[in-house]
Amino acid sequence: MNAEPKTPSRLLRWVFGIATGKKTGSVFQGSLDFSAGVSNTASKSAPSSQNSAATSKALAKASKDFEAFLEASGPTTARQRIFDQYLGKAEKHGLHKIDDADQPVEFTASRETWALIHLAAQYSNSVYRDPAPPTGVLIKPEALGDRKKAFICLEELPHNERDGTNQSGSSRVLVVAIRGSVTRLDWLVNGNGEPSASDIGGLPGSNADPRQWHKGFLGVVKTMQDRVAEAVVQQLNSSTDSSKPIDLLFTGHSAGGAIAQLFYAMCTSTRSGSSVFAKALPKFRHVNCIVFGTPPVATSRVIVPSRKPGLFLSIVNEGDPVPLIQQRYVDVLLKSFVLSPDSDEMRKLYPTGFAVPELKFRVSGPCIVLRDNNDDDIDESGWNAISVSPEVLERKLFGNVAAHYMTVYLKRITALASTAEAQSLDS
Repeated sequence: MNAEPKTPSRLLRWVFGIATGKKTGSVFQGSLDFSAGVSNTASKSAPSSQNSAATSKALAKASKDFEAFLEASGPTTARQRIFDQYLGKAEKHGLHKIDDADQPVEFTASRETWALIHLAAQYSNSVYRDPAPPTGVLIKPEALGDRKKAFICLEELPHNERDGTNQSGSSRVLVVAIRGSVTRLDWLVNGNGEPSASDIGGLPGSNADPRQWHKGFLGVVKTMQDRVAEAVVQQLNSSTDSSKPIDLLFTGHSAGGAIAQLFYAMCTSTRSGSSVFAKALPKFRHVNCIVFGTPPVATSRVIVPSRKPGLFLSIVNEGDPVPLIQQRYVDVLLKSFVLSPDSDEMRKLYPTGFAVPELKFRVSGPCIVLRDNNDDDIDESGWNAISVSPEVLERKLFGNVAAHYMTVYLKRITALASTAEAQSLDS
């Protein structure tokens, strides 16, 4: 999603919708009617029907839980007041920021790395907004189905000629950018979050590696893989310059980043030879994956491989809940804003102290958190990037939905890339 909600209640409903598959509107009534209606509309598409059925179950459970928590807040508490106080209550638990005890490390990267991150952010933003890429291939989303909009384009990145890595001062990057959630069917995919074994060539999942994947995202990859691989080969064949190295970059924001991570896993696993990308992979120097505000996709982490090692970064705005979002996490968020931290109900639920429970889907990739240099000074804004382990991120209770928008990510990445560029020129 890339349109900013205008009220606290819409912010809350949007968080709720990520886990349940519902984008906007009241989550208090008509949940089953909504899902049933979409199921009938999407009956021509088997994957979409499965997504609708799974989301219907999630909606029913979450709506019931939501009403129970609202009742627990007391009969005199107005619902709108709860919405207005949502973020403040979530932050009272002290888990909404990365602190010194988390042992963060400053993320230091070269000008070239920041240029690649910036390119990923630009494409992850433009795939929402632009009707088609200026060059390259456009994959159009299906009206009734699981295929997402995607851009596949060949770009050039300038290099610092002083580093001696490339005499021409540039390298080529084939960008595969996948759009995040926009349509109603996109949100049904998000809600179909049952773990599922992979039946896709190249994607890990076996007796030796019994990981499972988000069923909705898995269905999207299965639908899109042949068309994406075809576009990658098409772009490779369109290039006649073999003097410059070429890298592959998968990128996307939110659910688009989730699909990008699955494609990346297909290309870099020990089973990549059985993937639809197998014939194209030898032509790439590195395979990269840079995603923004991306939900977890697997029951065990996607890791940086030894095969064609490139950049694998999960970039997270501090406070953005989507990189952790799943049913169990939403349940905790609901409790945090409805129940007072020092209430009897909260003490009964968490007798040893409030904590985020272990999550079914695990955060993947080296995690780069973007945060304000000085959030105590509202007149000064500046950003720094820190590296934290996925385990640290999974213990956080992020609830600031306004931090999720791709426009916010792009603004921060642009500022950090500009700083890296200036420092490179000064050195």
